[in-house]
Order: sequence, then C-alpha cells, then structure tokens
Amino acid sequence: AAAPSALLARDLKFGLATRISASSSIAGFLIGVPLALAGAGVWSLVAMEFARRTAALLAGIISTRWLPGFSGGPRAFLELARFNTQTAGFYALGFLDDFLTRFLIGRLLGVEALGLYAFARRLLEALQGALLGPFTAVTLTAYWLLALPFGWLLAIPLGFGAAGFWAGFALGLAV
Repeated sequence: AAAPSALLARDLKFGLATRISASSSIAGFLIGVPLALAGAGVWSLVAMEFARRTAALLAGIISTRWLPGFSGGPRAFLELARFNTQTAGFYALGFLDDFLTRFLIGRLLGVEALGLYAFARRLLEALQGALLGPFTAVTLTAYWLLALPFGWLLAIPLGFGAAGFWAGFALGLAV
C-alpha cells in the first residue's frame, strides 16, 4: 500500500488517506477479534494484520486507480541498478558481518554463548539508544536551527542560489 499512500500524499488527499487507514484498521479488527475470541491464538493477530494491510491496499488501489507495473525498460532498470549497487553492497556486507559473527559464535562456542552474545548485543543497543537518543535529538535540532538560516541567508539575500543552501548545510554539519 506504499505506492497508493504516496500518491495520496503527493496529491494532498490526507482526508482520504485517513479514511482508508481508519477503515482498514476496522476491517482488521473485525477479522482479528472474532478469531481471538474463537481461540485462534497468535494467528488471530496474523490474520488481523493481513486483513488490515489487504484492505488498505485495495482501498488505495481503488481510490488512486494505481496498478502495479513496470514502466521504463531495460535502460531505466540499469540506471536504478547502478544507483543502488553501492547501497545494496553496504547492506550485504552488514548482513554478512552480523551473520558470520553469529554463525561462528554458535558453531565454535555453542548455543549458550550465542544466546549471551545476543543478549549483550541487545543490551548495548538499548544503552546506545538511551544515551545517544537525547544527544541526537539536540544535535539534529541545533543542526537545522543553524543550517536553515545560514542556507537561506546565502541562497536568497546573498544570491548564491542552491549552492548557498548546500553551503549552509555544510556549515551546520561543521558546527
């Protein structure tokens, strides 16, 4: 439902997007709750989410008249592939790093060591989020409070255009 949602947002049809979201949530509720009451267990949640997303997709397709397809051709595909090759490579390396670490720990040290590793990693991620979250919020706010005014000053009053905004963004990153 991402493409129909994006089309609705592009056309500023937020009311329609909200109605689609609400109605699809109701559809999921109408499927999931009776299944849960009937004893379906965790599968009631699966069915509820599937119904919600399917209803959102169908309502989005109907309201935007969008159908999935591939418009372009080999040239457009190659352009996208060239653009995303580096990103896909970084994701693949990250996956391999994580997978190989877990594989080697599990294979060489056993399941218990792998469980301890997973617990320690989750603990580290939680600490990073707790400690760096407020810092990130402050620095991002400070960045935009500096970058936008300086970028606007350089771009509009001083006449540097888009290069002025980029220089302002660079200045915001430098501080």
